[in-house]
Amino acid sequence: MDHEPITPSRRFPLAGAVVGAIALAVLPIAFGAGWMMRGVERVEVARAPTAAELDLACTPKLDEKQDELTTAQTRVADLERDVATRTAEVNELQARIARNAEGGKALRAELERMKTELAATKEQLAIAEAEKERLLVELTETKEELADTQVALAETKVERDEAREDALFNRFNQFLADSQLEICEKGNRKKLGNCREVVHATLSTPDRRDAFAHCVRSGQATPMVRELDKGQTLPEFSSMLDEEQKQTKGWYVEMCDPTLPERTDIRLADGQLPPTAPPQEG
Repeated sequence: MDHEPITPSRRFPLAGAVVGAIALAVLPIAFGAGWMMRGVERVEVARAPTAAELDLACTPKLDEKQDELTTAQTRVADLERDVATRTAEVNELQARIARNAEGGKALRAELERMKTELAATKEQLAIAEAEKERLLVELTETKEELADTQVALAETKVERDEAREDALFNRFNQFLADSQLEICEKGNRKKLGNCREVVHATLSTPDRRDAFAHCVRSGQATPMVRELDKGQTLPEFSSMLDEEQKQTKGWYVEMCDPTLPERTDIRLADGQLPPTAPPQEG
């Protein structure tokens, strides 16, 4: 499997801040946590929700706001028709009284009652219109918050992946260092330095580097170097380091099953290990 190189990043504070802002901005979205290694140190790395999780969390809130707005709009429309009807009735009765077609105390009392009901209906309409505007603003804000959250999640995912690649980079460097210590046990400064260079060179080839990354990304055991015992059969998925070099003669590296698929739910993200520099003496 081919991977694009990813340069290690150190922007963990921003990733944490984004996740915190997301959790407060829209809905209580559950963020799981993975871990990464920086040497022997463990650092928590937040897991951003997937698109499906975000939809599952946010869709009910949007639907609720939309339903409330629809109900408010329906009430405003009903009250507008009621106001129009009552206004027409009041105008008609006023016209009848003005023409003296009908008169009397009872008719004028009816007109006052109708005016009072019309005023009450207009007041209800004003309240309903204010409620509709409030819900419209809330719905717009909710949509904007969701859009902001999606942007923040995209940024968080990038930083999370970079953090995971940092973890993988550090684990590979630790593997190289441990292997040098395991193989290069004795000798003076020069001999030890030469031995480390040989071990580093034979283990950091692109094929072995990518094989190491695959073991970690597929959730298998971390590779290690071992000395082949006399009469021992080379274990499966293992290979001798470099039999032409006296420092590594008789040593092999035990990798993992290269056919197992890389997983997407483990701590480390996809991407290729960056090129590694040779160790510095001193």
